[in-house]
Amino acid sequence: MARGENIFRRKDGRWEGRYFREPDEDGKRRYGYLYGSSYEEVKEKLDLVRAQVRERGRNRKASDLLLSVYCDRWLTSRRYRVKESTFNQYCRMVEDHILPRLGKMDVTELDTETIDCFTEALLEDDGLSVSTVREILVQLRAILRMAERFCPGTMRPIEINYPKDFEGRSKRVLTREEQNCLTDALMTDLTPLNFGILLTLHAGLRVGEICALRWENLNLEEKTLEVRNTLQRIRDPDPDATPRTRVVAGPAKTRNARRDIPLNDTTAELCRRMDPGNPEIFVLTGTSQPMEPRTAQYALARIVDVCGLKGVHFHTLRHTFATRCMEQEFEPKALSEILGHANVSTTLQGYVHPSMETKRQNMKKVEGAMQ
Repeated sequence: MARGENIFRRKDGRWEGRYFREPDEDGKRRYGYLYGSSYEEVKEKLDLVRAQVRERGRNRKASDLLLSVYCDRWLTSRRYRVKESTFNQYCRMVEDHILPRLGKMDVTELDTETIDCFTEALLEDDGLSVSTVREILVQLRAILRMAERFCPGTMRPIEINYPKDFEGRSKRVLTREEQNCLTDALMTDLTPLNFGILLTLHAGLRVGEICALRWENLNLEEKTLEVRNTLQRIRDPDPDATPRTRVVAGPAKTRNARRDIPLNDTTAELCRRMDPGNPEIFVLTGTSQPMEPRTAQYALARIVDVCGLKGVHFHTLRHTFATRCMEQEFEPKALSEILGHANVSTTLQGYVHPSMETKRQNMKKVEGAMQ
């Protein structure tokens, strides 16, 4: 029968106590066990060994207590557990934001006030968005948890206060007039690039997905488009690598991002018109070589500039697609799956932006009921 503090009575009548030992190299907790003939005996042994563990933590070399040490250990522990692009993002957040301000600090001296100042610097000095700062703090929290496992009983209690975006930033969505203007400009000169931009608008694709799309992913008989891969430019984690960045092709962003999208008749007919007859050809380039996302963004910027549109990116086309769908009373769950989201709330909260005209039409629906 348990008496608290991880002390239990065994079936053989003896008492057993469990305590945390020194973590292994990747920070995974290990346990030690003590035995005695009574609860009091085991408790006394546990108190002694726990005090010894805490003392060893206090006596660590100063260099072993730097946050930079645990940043390296945490990154090493994640290296082969996540996708390369995700690991690259972890490295960038550590190298660009955590290490410059906190890397040389002793983990036993970190406290809530220090983290609050760090958060303020990211928002005010670096000008990062609230969502980006929250991502950095989530990663910092995971690193501090690893440090706690290596230094049991020596670190101060830390409460991480995540900033909130009270103002919010409205997502750019093309009006119907802007959408028609862009569509006319693309149809006037229907190159593979312009066709790919139209397909992005008509299917709600991500920029990495359209860059990785080959004609083999389009089934014109079934009128479907399958998303299986994505293309990204990532920073090489090796500081001596030349060049520092490289383009990588990988599986779709998430399990839900791997999806089949039905095409309407107009889009399917446009695809038949542009079909090169070679399944290995990339849709966006019309060649056997892909176009990287950054180049695609630059190309789109030139086109929208000619149209006189401002603040339009590939993700703007994705938001526009989602908004147009909901304006036509598209079933939310179906739209969520077409966009490759894990749940409907992501779609409704982040990708659907009713226009003032849509809101006005909906207000008219309740006009009679309010009189």
